[in-house]
Amino acid sequence: MLIFDIEGADSAQRAEQDRKKFERTTALYALAMADVLMVNIWCKSIGQFHGASMELLKAIFEVNFKLFGDKTKKKILVVIRDFNKDHDNFANNVSKLRTGFQQIWDECDKPDKFKDSEAKDFFKFDFVTLPNKTQKRNDADWNKCIGDMRARFELSHEKTFFITDHESKKVPIDGLNQMMQDTWQVIVDDKDLNLPDQRVMAAEVRCKEIKDESLAQIDSQIKTLQQSCNNKENENFKSDVETVMKAALLHYEKNARQYDPTVYKVYQKEIISQILNNLFPSYNYQVQILKQDAYQKVDKETFAILSKPVMDIA
Repeated sequence: MLIFDIEGADSAQRAEQDRKKFERTTALYALAMADVLMVNIWCKSIGQFHGASMELLKAIFEVNFKLFGDKTKKKILVVIRDFNKDHDNFANNVSKLRTGFQQIWDECDKPDKFKDSEAKDFFKFDFVTLPNKTQKRNDADWNKCIGDMRARFELSHEKTFFITDHESKKVPIDGLNQMMQDTWQVIVDDKDLNLPDQRVMAAEVRCKEIKDESLAQIDSQIKTLQQSCNNKENENFKSDVETVMKAALLHYEKNARQYDPTVYKVYQKEIISQILNNLFPSYNYQVQILKQDAYQKVDKETFAILSKPVMDIA
């Protein structure tokens, strides 16, 4: 499991003139990357706009349209901090938060086709509470709440599992770094926020790299095969080409088959095409040799026939 700790909405480290842009950028990144987006809200701040992170949530709601539209529901886990079970009412606090979420949703600038939609149509909200850790009398409650929340990130707790669609961003680990960098760069450059699917993004990078590796591994075999065809016939040309092709494709399949199947097939075809292009001159030369041999054979046989007496021909 990979966890991001993103700067909060009221961070003192962010200059005021950069605050809005940075909050929006990090919110976008979190929304694009996360299976579960956790939002900390202090219990005493519920009902307030700034203290309850409503401004940041509004940014998240608005950019969700541009990033995902209605293609997928994002999971938002609201962690109510400093909750005192003896004095605070969980159901009442959740009701206030849901009302606040819908209010800021109503204020969001939405495309016409979504103007009558509700926040719950685009987001799955879940709520948990945590007591104040520094108050020693709550140590037991704190440990229990943390343990319960941790357990819900484990697949063994399927019924209460936070990540309901854990296959949606399934990216092989060796493609994760590139995918994360590309996602961040698109957001920072604000290229109309046209974020490709994470799996496709990772597949594009890694499948190309593996394709290049596969071709590099057979480079010496290609050169040897080309040399074997220089000015002479190679009777094993077909089997030699098949051997080279098989070696490249096996390496590619072994290392790239776990990536997006559409992208996988694109680069698989590129391997085949590049090998055939590299060997086409040798193939063409082999064809010319065979043609020349065929011409010579026909000429020889024709000459032999024409050289016989007419009676023999008859």
